Amino acid sequence: MKGYFWKKIGRIIPVSEYTKPEWSQQYFQAPSTILLKDRLRVFFCSRKEATTDGQYVSRVGFCDFSRDEKFTFMGYSPKPLIQLGKPGSFDEFGTYPLSVQFNGESVIGVYGGWTRLKSVPFDVSLGLVSSRDLGETFQKVQDEPVLTKCLEEPFIISSPKLRRFHGLWYLFYIAGEKWKFDNSLLEPVYKIRVATSTDLINWRRHKKNLIKSNLFEEAQASPDVFEFEGLFHMYFCYRDTSNAKELGRGYRIGYARSENLVDWVREDFNAGIKTGPDYWDSQDISYPHFFKLNQNSYLMYLGNEVGKYSICIARLEKSPF
Repeated sequence: MKGYFWKKIGRIIPVSEYTKPEWSQQYFQAPSTILLKDRLRVFFCSRKEATTDGQYVSRVGFCDFSRDEKFTFMGYSPKPLIQLGKPGSFDEFGTYPLSVQFNGESVIGVYGGWTRLKSVPFDVSLGLVSSRDLGETFQKVQDEPVLTKCLEEPFIISSPKLRRFHGLWYLFYIAGEKWKFDNSLLEPVYKIRVATSTDLINWRRHKKNLIKSNLFEEAQASPDVFEFEGLFHMYFCYRDTSNAKELGRGYRIGYARSENLVDWVREDFNAGIKTGPDYWDSQDISYPHFFKLNQNSYLMYLGNEVGKYSICIARLEKSPF
């Protein structure tokens, strides 16, 4: 944002001081927060070691932190929060990512459900869950996805970010455009879109890419949006889908602004955050999540290798220049 920058504070989830739970042995991905009376609850996705055939299954849990802005670690959830689907279901092989919001006394979550395919590695659709105990447990609102691929969006539907503005629910997400071969591996190309709803079940898709690409066959993800000083601001991540595994070609955080939540002006030079210099975010940064705590605004994000070295955090500061 023009006139502001994100002052990096460091990593927020301890990776060595505490014994990790059985469900969370690798990675800390896709942070999403709710603020409770005595703590900040951070939901994230993690995984066990890979199976013998090299496959992973991502699960959703949380960590709690003190809400005094020292972010003192208070522990993990003991088990995953969302049950995997039955054989053949859209969420049989993973729940990733999750975005949560309060809806009255309930906590509502939209999550990505993973299934495996033969010709391409996977498919993703979006499911809806609800919690009556502040996110300690979640129940599926329905077994079927609330948003899945369609004629205009024929491939993966993922990376949900749920927000509410002026009495209307907004679901920012990504829609796959195609799969492409990159060094003999299939990589999806996906763009940011938005849908709106009054009941969280029936969604009206706006059927347009929100953010203009700066790279050829650019992949965009994790579009989080908030209102600040009379404008809507979006932070997202993007990367090249060619030679994506090479050093320096991973995700970066981009920025766009809007007056109406549908038409966006991309201004990455005003993002106010970039890679480095610490070893955990020196190569790529991704999956931004905005939240407010007390009088300050914060951005959580992932560092190198999409969250392998914990979740990082930064505070919004006025630029001195």
